[in-house]
Amino acid sequence: MKKRWHEMMEKWGSLILGACFVVVFYLVLSNLGTVWGGVKSVFRIFIPVIVGACIAYILNPFAVFYCNKLFGKLRKRRLAWYLSVALSIIVLLVVLALLLYSLIPEIVNSVVTFVDNFEG
Repeated sequence: MKKRWHEMMEKWGSLILGACFVVVFYLVLSNLGTVWGGVKSVFRIFIPVIVGACIAYILNPFAVFYCNKLFGKLRKRRLAWYLSVALSIIVLLVVLALLLYSLIPEIVNSVVTFVDNFEG
């Protein structure tokens, strides 16, 4: 009896699972606006986490380099790591500031030129 039950479930289980999948897929497609609104709100919540993970991924090689080469002689490894992370963040902020400092005048000049050419 048990063997027959398992055979029947193997045969019909995949069909039932496929039918449930089709029904769920149809419901998702018919209510796509609501589903998309939910996905956007969940994504809006996770944006800071994603941005933080990207920044950490980018800064980690620099922090490891600073920890090994610059602060490698410190006995306290945790202090060396904290200093390396802080130095990595400071270097990133300085690079971003220099980049903005050099790009903003060029953007302003381009906008002024565009407006002058658009008017005349």
